[in-house]
Amino acid sequence: MLMIFDEFAWFGWILVAPPFRRKGLGTAITQRLIDEATSHGAKGFILTATDMGKPIYEKFGFTVDSNYLAFSLPHNYRSTYKKGTIRRATSNDLEIICDMDLQATGEQRKALIKSHLDDCFVYDDQKIEGFYMPSLGNGFIVACHKEAGITLLNYRCTTDKRAIVVPERNQDIVDYMRKKHFTEGFAIPRMTLGKRPDWRPSMIFSRAAGYLG
Repeated sequence: MLMIFDEFAWFGWILVAPPFRRKGLGTAITQRLIDEATSHGAKGFILTATDMGKPIYEKFGFTVDSNYLAFSLPHNYRSTYKKGTIRRATSNDLEIICDMDLQATGEQRKALIKSHLDDCFVYDDQKIEGFYMPSLGNGFIVACHKEAGITLLNYRCTTDKRAIVVPERNQDIVDYMRKKHFTEGFAIPRMTLGKRPDWRPSMIFSRAAGYLG
């Protein structure tokens, strides 16, 4: 997969079937993606790596920028949230949501955000301070502060019991889930090559996907 957002490109699902591994196919696919993204103006490349793929990406000069951490919900977790602060997004909210997404990711993703606006909720306590997109990957949550982020996360947990993946550099949400006895799983390296986006992981309370951040 190749997702291009202005100067930045995400790679995802670089897979080689077991009988054909160690023949240079993973390297060839990665090079093809770099070439294609570069031809469309990308200057920075981002991906999340498995243990098997990491050495391949390192050969190209990718380095680990940080990690994502995966958490599973406790069996007895009761999801509560501050009612009256969450509502469905409208078309009038698009610019605010896009600006918040840009602050969080450092990427220009208006077309992507717009395509998920019909399935979006906002944290609105006098003003919009966060949003949740259930249909974007694993359920993307961005918020300006801890209260908004945790409220949206708990709103997500009322219907979505999938694992939650967060940047390790968002200490607020990591501390919260450890305190609430979420089961901490594996760490997922986020690797970059070339220009790095000026992102704010402290604003991301649930990652979208391994090919969207």
